Amino acid sequence: MVVALSAITSASIFIRAQQAAPDLILTNGKIITVDERFTIAQAVAVRGDRVVAVGASPEISQLAGPGTRRIDLRGKAVVPGLIDNHAHFMRAGETWTEEVRLDGVESRKQAIEMLRAKVRTAAPGQWVFTLGGWSHHQFADDKKPFTRDELDQIAPNNPVVLQEAYYRSYLNSRAIQTAGLNAMTDKWIVRDAAGKPTGVIEQDGTRAVAAKIPAPSKEKFESSSLAMIRDWNRAGLTAVGSSGCPDDQLESYRKWARQGQLNMRV
Repeated sequence: MVVALSAITSASIFIRAQQAAPDLILTNGKIITVDERFTIAQAVAVRGDRVVAVGASPEISQLAGPGTRRIDLRGKAVVPGLIDNHAHFMRAGETWTEEVRLDGVESRKQAIEMLRAKVRTAAPGQWVFTLGGWSHHQFADDKKPFTRDELDQIAPNNPVVLQEAYYRSYLNSRAIQTAGLNAMTDKWIVRDAAGKPTGVIEQDGTRAVAAKIPAPSKEKFESSSLAMIRDWNRAGLTAVGSSGCPDDQLESYRKWARQGQLNMRV
């Protein structure tokens, strides 16, 4: 048995010597492996886009070469890259940098200030909008939905659409007028007792209203999409399953993959 273990150890050392050194080693942390036992390791070694070893910090440190980058985690946790298997990824990229991003905003007061700031920089008639990623329930200070009159005060000269997740949208009077909702009879347009649109659009009308917002140029789509990918990387997202894949946008993603700019699996 001793001889067998010695032989295995010698073989492991020989194989390790034949392998290229890792590009990156993270030590002294909590490496959440998500294996069948949900093992927590101390260190991990990465070469290229692959994890090549996990284990104790002294063991993994021995794999380092002259060019290996080392990071002492000082007890911080590392998780595998997150995967979103159903994302409206390419559509989100169209408007990512143009939207008033309310995701993560915990104050309704702050959300209103963000809208006012966007309006101040917008040209008259320019759409001010956010297309999902938030809910009025996230606001700790005031959970009431937005109203048409309130949005009119914030943006009297700009159409405003605040799409809440994918089940409701809030519009101001300019958006109602620009989108032609007064003349429409669709049931998803919520109306008051006098038959006037209240500015609330129910789920069935979400896509129709969003379609009223002018499409971006190809250049704007590409710069916005790349900015979105960087933001999602910072949040730990490394792969997505995209719901919908227009041919013209697909070509942009293939181009970025060839150029090494697409640091996410799509």
